[in-house]
Amino acid sequence: MKKIIGILLMVVMVLPLLLGCGIPQEEHDAVLAERDAAQAELTEAEEKLAEALAYAEFLELAYAEFLDIPLYEAWLRVEVDQEFVIPVVSNPTTGYGWQVSYAETMLELVDKTYELGVAARQGVVGAGGTELFRFRVLVEMGQTEITLVYKRPWEEPSPQDVIKVFTINIVPTEITVT
Repeated sequence: MKKIIGILLMVVMVLPLLLGCGIPQEEHDAVLAERDAAQAELTEAEEKLAEALAYAEFLELAYAEFLDIPLYEAWLRVEVDQEFVIPVVSNPTTGYGWQVSYAETMLELVDKTYELGVAARQGVVGAGGTELFRFRVLVEMGQTEITLVYKRPWEEPSPQDVIKVFTINIVPTEITVT
């Protein structure tokens, strides 16, 4: 009796191995083909994303280099009550940010905002963006400077700090010739 029970148990255990899992081979092959196609699409998408992020990083670096060029004329000449924006590349995830100083009798800091860069919007950890400083002119005429220092606010100034100085020429709204 023990032999018969042992043989029956072996048959019950071996029978599923011989019969398979019950899924037709065609269905199994179709599912594997779909999985392989999806993996190929995912790999292609990841490669395209990597290329796009590399290009976005290149553009952000080029933009940063552009900002090292002195301001173009539209920013240099402003009128009373006119607003203008100074954009500077920044990465607050590092603790660094732009510290601004300016003549408060000549200019008003209307707004300071931050926009994520392309890579950061794509979810790249540690990617930066742009800080935007919006100023309004308070005086009729004159010249002033805006100084931006890229540093951690809790640290003392050091020679490694990046400093940008923008000269602002304020011109009268109307010029009368006599």
